[in-house]
Amino acid sequence: MTLKELISEFKTKDILKRLIKLYPDQKKSVIGYINVLKELSKLKPKSDKMQILIEKEYDKYDKKSYLHVCAIDSKKQTYAIEFEPWNTWLGMEINPQSYKICSELDIICHCLYEMTFVGFSNEKVKQERNNLTKLLKDCKKKEEKK
Repeated sequence: MTLKELISEFKTKDILKRLIKLYPDQKKSVIGYINVLKELSKLKPKSDKMQILIEKEYDKYDKKSYLHVCAIDSKKQTYAIEFEPWNTWLGMEINPQSYKICSELDIICHCLYEMTFVGFSNEKVKQERNNLTKLLKDCKKKEEKK
């Protein structure tokens, strides 16, 4: 099942209620998440061979476990995806391992939290991705001059 299909299985109010339960500090951003869900409902998913994976990670420094959202390819290589366009997220299948760790509703909520890491619109995520790309290019040019 793709993320788009999974989201369509639930009502917005149920998603928001669970999101606030999982991330209490996001209560202040409920309007942002409502707008995100509206935007996602209008986007056409882009087919992608990678899958969304949610896995448990243990932080030795904080001595805490947390859930990590990423993409995984057929070679089991994982990738950060918080800067990916939202239609790419929507077109990814959910990796079966994720269902062993989370409920379907929790998968949606963890994905929404990760998707909005840098902003509450696809356009804002695109701007931040472009800024990061420019910064990396500038750093590379400076290194080449040395």
